[in-house]
Amino acid sequence: MAVQTITDRYVDIKGTKLAQSSMLRMMDIFKDEDSVYFMNIFKNFEISETVLENPSNTERITILNPWWENIAYAYYKDVNAWWIPCMANNVLNPFEEIVEGGTLKMLKSDFLPFVQRDMEAIFIL
Repeated sequence: MAVQTITDRYVDIKGTKLAQSSMLRMMDIFKDEDSVYFMNIFKNFEISETVLENPSNTERITILNPWWENIAYAYYKDVNAWWIPCMANNVLNPFEEIVEGGTLKMLKSDFLPFVQRDMEAIFIL
């Protein structure tokens, strides 16, 4: 079975440009000989513990609306960044319930371009 790598990961399989903060940008898109598209979902990325442990890089917030997209929008003004607070808080299953009134560690917005740069350096092979 022949598999073609789609090199432009900045566009989804329907031709829509992906947001800079979209987690989908991390994953290779392939097309098989039957023109079926699929992604390599087994690549992963972690934010450095050194970065997360430094209090000048993060801050604590109170959860007001317990949906990852809402948290990302409230803090980063970007719903596509929902995965960043998940990573910063070692959340393995983003479908688990989030407790309203609880607290989360948030990576400060200043560091998002560095995280995105590091992701792209790792995942563009």
